[in-house]
Order: sequence, then C-alpha cells, then structure tokens
Amino acid sequence: MIRILEDEAIDCFVSRLRLVSPELFRTGPWSGLNERHTDGLKLISAGLGWRGCYGFNRLLHMHTNHSVGWLLHQPTDFSFSGDLYHRSSVIIKDAEFWSTALCYGCILEDINMLGFIYWRRSHQWGGTVCARHEMKLVKQCFTCGQNFYFESLKLGHWQPCVCNEWISKDVNYLDFSLSDLSYARLRNEFSKFNFQIPIHYVSRALDERLKFMRAKSRYWSDHVADLGAGSDSCSLHSLLIGMSEWWETTGSELLNSVPLIYLVHMMFKSFDDFLKAVNCPLDELVSISTKWSNYLGDVEVFGDAVFFTD
Repeated sequence: MIRILEDEAIDCFVSRLRLVSPELFRTGPWSGLNERHTDGLKLISAGLGWRGCYGFNRLLHMHTNHSVGWLLHQPTDFSFSGDLYHRSSVIIKDAEFWSTALCYGCILEDINMLGFIYWRRSHQWGGTVCARHEMKLVKQCFTCGQNFYFESLKLGHWQPCVCNEWISKDVNYLDFSLSDLSYARLRNEFSKFNFQIPIHYVSRALDERLKFMRAKSRYWSDHVADLGAGSDSCSLHSLLIGMSEWWETTGSELLNSVPLIYLVHMMFKSFDDFLKAVNCPLDELVSISTKWSNYLGDVEVFGDAVFFTD
C-alpha cells in the first residue's frame, strides 16, 4: 500500500489509493469504504500498519482535524476519542473538509519533491492562509470561478481544473490580514501539539487574561488586538458576548471544544504566549499518544465510565 504523506487529508489519501491500486476496491471490505466513518478509518489505519485503537487514534490525530478539540486533559478521561473506536459506522465530522484549498508554495514544493500535489489537512478547515508558506490559500478557479471541491469538480492531483486552467503564479498570494495569518499559525500549532494540558491551568489562564484585558481597556469598543491579542477584528465587548454565549451553549464542555481556538486567538498573541500564560509544569503535561490505545466502553452497558486498552 502507498504511504500516507505528512499532513495529508484522509480524502486525499483514499483518492490517491484508488488511483494507484484500483483492484483493492473491487471486492472485499475496501469496496464499500467510507473514509469518513469509524469503520473506514479502522480499515485505513490497519492497512497502513497502524493497528488497533492506537492506530485508529493516530490516524485521527495526524490526518484529520479531530485533534484540535483534544488539547485539554480531563483527569477522569483516559482516552483520546472517547467511545468512537468501538462504535460502527459513526461519521467523523472533523474528518471532513469544506472545500479543497491550495497553497501555491505547497504546489511548487510538491511538484519539485514528489512530482504531484496533494491536499493537506491543515488547509481544509476553512482558513485563508497557509501557515507554513505564509501565502493566501486558493479555493476557486481563477477562470471559471468554481470552488475546488473533490466530488463536484473531480479535480485530479496533478491535473488542471475541469475548465483546463490551473493556478496562476500571477496572483497576489500575500493579500491577507495579519489576523488571518496569526489564526492560521495558531490552528497549526494546536493540531501539532502532542500534549494535553490539565484543564484547570487553561481555565485559570483565560480568567487572568480576561481580567488583564478589562483592566487595560478604556472602552468596550477597544479592539482586542490593542489589548495583546492576535485578532484584529474583535472588540472586547464582542469577546465577552462570545464567551457568554459559548458558555451558555456548551456549559462545562466549553474548554474542551473547538471554540477554545477562537478564545485563544482573541486573548493571546500566539500559541507560545498562551502556553506561557498557562504555565503548566512539564511533569503535568499528558502525552496524547499515551491515550491512543484506550477507548471508552459502552456507558449503556456498564452504567459508568469504563476504559479499555486495545
């Protein structure tokens, strides 16, 4: 089987595999593969030699955006993805992406190193900038104006758009805001961070930073960028409203959800700035890979949280 590339999106890997090894999908379990279901991810991880629950979670963490919501450590949770591993045909929402986004810098690099291009997980979460090359992501064909969607355009990995046009070098790929770049960097750092932080350290850091920003501001309309944050499109008033709405909607699960990224972006200059504020002792950081082999048992059967190791 072909190897999966660094930061390659699941959809891209399966598309390449269908192209290189079509016979694999003619019969047997691969013939009905759905890479966005738990069963499909188990099949893919096993095919890569990443077996069991460990391999399933490794694939989730390294090749989907599922990793972003798992930064925080709950003392009572010993698994990376809860009960997903033992459940069948469950859609992994974070394994999907909205549209295919391309970076001109990545394209040149891929063609030079590989001879073809591939879709990166880190480009598919709705952002507008490639954090690595600091270039604007392209999501539409410059000629026909259609979005680069896998299914709708049937866009090949080394072929032009269906209108026979390809991405032009004569485009301003630096047309983005500093806020967009800082958010792309933050999201990238979130997905690559291989440790979980005890939740009380993060809660304390957010609380202290909010108090600092309120003390530093003179008006509710002050932009958070002027108060030491990375976003330049949010006021302190909007931040407080957003935090209130998130808390009301998610309750105690707020800090374990994707909105944490938006909070950090609106309250800190960078991921490093956030980590310094958290100030978690090194011996209390929890390696994510230590949780990859564990999964949560069926609560309906056991009546309580029971974890298993596979």
